[in-house]
Amino acid sequence: MEQIEEQQTIARLISVLEGRLSIEQDNFAHHQRVKTALMQVLLTGEVRVKVGEEESCQTS
Repeated sequence: MEQIEEQQTIARLISVLEGRLSIEQDNFAHHQRVKTALMQVLLTGEVRVKVGEEESCQTS
């Protein structure tokens, strides 16, 4: 009977880890989309960055 309980515990842990992995994959995909969008506005010149300063100025 102990083996069944151990297997159930392991199954629950795997399920929790799969859920966390899914969340992390969603977060990663979101950040990839944000990065792509940021690179697009930077490379098209929509947003200009002053080198050596913390602030950026926007030209539209």
